[in-house]
Amino acid sequence: PFETFTVFAKELNRYQLAFLEVVEATKDGRPTAEQLSVTQGIREVYDGPLVLNGAYTAERAVEAVESGLAAAVSFGAPFIGNPDLPER
Repeated sequence: PFETFTVFAKELNRYQLAFLEVVEATKDGRPTAEQLSVTQGIREVYDGPLVLNGAYTAERAVEAVESGLAAAVSFGAPFIGNPDLPER
């Protein structure tokens, strides 16, 4: 996955996308070590905004954005069972 997705992400630079979203593979609610390596590799070669998704908590999302790994983090599954999540 590292070689495939980093080459792909690097090639996407020529299209000036609004953003690239990476849905991370997870195990037990956390990204795998391999996935973290892939995400970091994508960040290193992709010049545009990177949006991450995949079992993020609010704390991990803030960390990803503040560290510069991601421009934003999107949430999907937590909203399905908790439509009032933003108010919380």
